[in-house]
Amino acid sequence: MSNSSFQFANPSQIKRAKEVLHLDHVAVCRGYTGVSGRRGLHKGGCESWCCAWAPDHSFLAWSAGHRMIHLIPWDAKQPKKHDPNDTQGLGGRQYHIIDCGEIVHSMVFGHSSNRIHKQRWKRQRCDITSLVLASGHPSGRIKLWNCETGALLLEIMDHKDIVHDLHFTHDGTLGLASASRDGSVKLWEFDEQGDCNLYLTIKTNTNHAFCCRWSPNRNYVAVVGSIKMALLFVLEDRKVKSRLRLEGHHHDVVNCDFSPDGALLATASYDSRIIIWDVDNRTQIAELGHLYPKPGLIYAGGANDHYVYSVKFSPEGTRLASVGDDGYVRVWQLPDMSDPVTIAAVDGGRCCSFSSDGQLLTVG
Repeated sequence: MSNSSFQFANPSQIKRAKEVLHLDHVAVCRGYTGVSGRRGLHKGGCESWCCAWAPDHSFLAWSAGHRMIHLIPWDAKQPKKHDPNDTQGLGGRQYHIIDCGEIVHSMVFGHSSNRIHKQRWKRQRCDITSLVLASGHPSGRIKLWNCETGALLLEIMDHKDIVHDLHFTHDGTLGLASASRDGSVKLWEFDEQGDCNLYLTIKTNTNHAFCCRWSPNRNYVAVVGSIKMALLFVLEDRKVKSRLRLEGHHHDVVNCDFSPDGALLATASYDSRIIIWDVDNRTQIAELGHLYPKPGLIYAGGANDHYVYSVKFSPEGTRLASVGDDGYVRVWQLPDMSDPVTIAAVDGGRCCSFSSDGQLLTVG
């Protein structure tokens, strides 16, 4: 029996997602004169390590290659390629192309409900809204950007290697978790003066920490890396109370995501599989595959050409998206665990992210 990317259906039998917009760094920058005083055309690269949506759907951030972030104002009713030279922007929001000075490996939007943070940042960089963008870099630096102006707000550093992932809490406090190739996960908080301080370093005992996620209630931090399991760190009084292991993968686990209610955790692995876990009981409740028949241990743990790179729950929690090596992005309708309900052909996909209303899926 030959290998297949799907369990029951032929790809031609599965509904295809409609492409709304295709963004290419060189094409977007052609004729670009320099909003925010940054030049981009000559720095175009090929890798797009991450893409992110603002919680209020007002911006799409796209790591467009090498050092560049495109911060794109978004109108859900009229998705289009916005002109970087349009200084009027969209609803007062301008298109910014940000030169970060080094390769961008991770990005996340954060929303602050703290009035003092906004007042402090306004004194520093002018016209700050409550929305910020954090980016992670090979030097171990984390940079925070003003989404209104594209200006650098803060730069923090304690990691010793690439910052692979960043994640803000959902409660408006801008609690930040960062995962690094140095094997650590660090937890940061903003004080009343608007400064960002490190308050906890979690040693994961992995060579590389690839992804970290706060649970919606902040009771857990999930971490995956260069080991065949996911780790759940139970937090209490700003310290790690205990560490739980979710074992079941046969290769490095590279991405994870909590469901919106925090009851489930999805993990993606190079073993060609996604496992969905019951967080409270720490049990495996479902498995989704990118390769059928299910590979044996040796093949799953090697170069099987069906690595899964990214997995994301939709905002309402009823769908799950994944992207991997086999040239497809998939969307499953939960709790159906057979074949995805929607697919799209994507060459070299590395990351995916649902828009905040769940209507769009971006793939880098």
